[in-house]
Amino acid sequence: MCSRRLLDIQRKYLTGMQLVRMFTRNEWRFRTEGMQQLAARLSPEDRDEFYFDPANFTWPEYLGRCVLGVREHYHKERADTLPRARLQLRM
Repeated sequence: MCSRRLLDIQRKYLTGMQLVRMFTRNEWRFRTEGMQQLAARLSPEDRDEFYFDPANFTWPEYLGRCVLGVREHYHKERADTLPRARLQLRM
């Protein structure tokens, strides 16, 4: 039983690594001139609603949502399994 569980964990890990390989093994540079021009034209109300400045991001919250997205979409794990998974990580 234990070896089957470990094989499942290993499979999920390898699948995840293969899915993100392109993003983690390359250097990415993005040009932002167009985005900056668009942000400059926004009304104050739209600026409050659409966050263009990364300095205003709540990075821990953003990254936490990214992790949950990877868990749900890459690993096909349901949200209702999260409490149990958190408990298992603390063991």
